[in-house]
Amino acid sequence: MRILIIEDEKLTAEDLVESIQSALPQAIIVGVIPSIERALSFFSNKPEIDLIFSDIQLQDGVSFEIFHQIEIRCPIIFCTAFNEYALQAIKANGIDYILKPFAVEDIKNALMKYLSWKTMMTGAGEQIEQQLSGLLKAIGGSKKQSLLVHYQGRIIPVSQDDVAIFFKENDVTYLITKQSKKYVYERTLEQLEDELSHQFFRINRQCIIQRDVVVETIQLFNRRLEVLITVTVSFKLEVSRNRVANFLKWLKGD
Repeated sequence: MRILIIEDEKLTAEDLVESIQSALPQAIIVGVIPSIERALSFFSNKPEIDLIFSDIQLQDGVSFEIFHQIEIRCPIIFCTAFNEYALQAIKANGIDYILKPFAVEDIKNALMKYLSWKTMMTGAGEQIEQQLSGLLKAIGGSKKQSLLVHYQGRIIPVSQDDVAIFFKENDVTYLITKQSKKYVYERTLEQLEDELSHQFFRINRQCIIQRDVVVETIQLFNRRLEVLITVTVSFKLEVSRNRVANFLKWLKGD
């Protein structure tokens, strides 16, 4: 697999190379490019590239300028400190969107997503199946990853398994762990719905809960349900009427 990195921060680029090679030792890093100008020059020679890891904010502009000027046929994994470019990333062949600071696990999961995509596009070639199998084994066969939260000047990894609930309050997303620790989390509930494992369910517009913390449900009027969980929150957890059927299936494990 031939991988190109577009990144203008030297340390980040080095971490990315190391993480990729740790996940897929057979991967070939064909180059690390720090600017739009050099990227356009590089692509003018029509190089063979299977996958691109790209930052968005580069020293001479936004990397989308590259993909607007050059037809890129391979998928792109965007790795950036900014979360407001997700929609543009999808339009530019983006198959994943990793927020900095990233962990090795994030890169492994992104590569797994690429290999799954490649398997689907190529009819599950034997070599790619072996790569995917090896990568799944390397990360324990799990898609679960840590979430990075900011707290008092520190960046703290929180495992998905440890999260009891995500909720929105005054347009801010919070999470509460099973140990009742509360953190601000810089993702919207809509983004989380696409990223979280099936252990989580969005019960209404404000809340996503994990199955493990559900204690019981109470039938309310108008076909609504109230959910009681193992951690304390300052509001009632009500399942929206149009979500009740799917919630009960989820709760059963269907």
